[in-house]
Amino acid sequence: MSEAGPSEDEIVESILSEWNDAQAAGELVESRADQVGGRGFSVAAFLGKRRILQSGLTHLGVAGSATLDAARAGVAATIIAGIRMISAERDRDEIIRWFVNAREILAADRPVRETTKALYQSIDTLRLAKLLTNTLGTSIANYRGANLPLSLKVALPVTAVGATFFGMKYAGLAAMGSGIGLPVILLLFLGTAGATAVVEGFIKDRSIRDPLTKLLITFVAFETARRAKKELLDAMRADAMVPERAQVPDDAVALLTFLMQMDPVAFERHVMSFFEKNGYPTGLTARSNDFGVDGYVFHPDGIVVVQCKRYGAGNAVGRPAIQQFKGVIEEQRAFRGYYVTTSRFTDEATESASKSDRIQLIDGSELIRWHEQGMTLK
Repeated sequence: MSEAGPSEDEIVESILSEWNDAQAAGELVESRADQVGGRGFSVAAFLGKRRILQSGLTHLGVAGSATLDAARAGVAATIIAGIRMISAERDRDEIIRWFVNAREILAADRPVRETTKALYQSIDTLRLAKLLTNTLGTSIANYRGANLPLSLKVALPVTAVGATFFGMKYAGLAAMGSGIGLPVILLLFLGTAGATAVVEGFIKDRSIRDPLTKLLITFVAFETARRAKKELLDAMRADAMVPERAQVPDDAVALLTFLMQMDPVAFERHVMSFFEKNGYPTGLTARSNDFGVDGYVFHPDGIVVVQCKRYGAGNAVGRPAIQQFKGVIEEQRAFRGYYVTTSRFTDEATESASKSDRIQLIDGSELIRWHEQGMTLK
């Protein structure tokens, strides 16, 4: 009769024992290695713990990659639940925005040391460090206490580098130093897919009311669903701005004069505020973008692109400008395009636009009506 293999309890105890050994070794390496960003985080310790995890999974006879994927999904779900429990909107928004940023760092596919350093540096305030450590620490505790198969809990140590259950120093809320180790290692474990899952958990969350947070979440949704070209999304995401309604005169003539004299960026933010009122995530691109898009709306049917022009009454928008904008709509796979101007369109421009059901022309008179009656995104 073949000798029975170790019990699950013995394997778990062995993993924890090796974990403590790796901790001591990691701290020794840490004391002699270059500090990441001057704040003393050890990548070697993480690599050692990953080796222990894989060793434990081998003893348990489970499929490592499948178990890790399941563990990541479970941890992502508990993180989503933990973030939703945060009562302060500002705190919740700040954590979600950090996950969006962390996802971009992970997606860059750099060596682990560079990724670790970038993640570490992204936690740039004591306030954010405490928020993340508290929220993620609680999420991990909930994950450990959940009714899950042992093989998934074995995967947990990689995510729990800062957990007090193992007496590891990284868990302390000692601020900008070792306390950041927990969220950094957790994101290394979750990877791009896990971070994406956390962000996507809030796509339809009506409790997210901050315009910028909603905008950043929607970027992730549209990118992962391949509903827009990545180059356009990257341009939109760079220095993204949200709409802002300006205080304007009530008189129609005075209003049009006021709009023509506005700062260009303020005018664009003002125009895009009408789109935002339709309830969809809405933003503006940086002035330097090369895509012919001033503003955009994430509509359920696709991206709506907007171009805004402050022109005087005698400076009508002609056919070439409309043809160029139609090219932008087509090239960027936009659901619809709006060309908004304070002036008017030539007959040739109107004729060109009429050949497509994806472009809407808004002249000065229609823009005045928006102020009087509001607008409905068509």
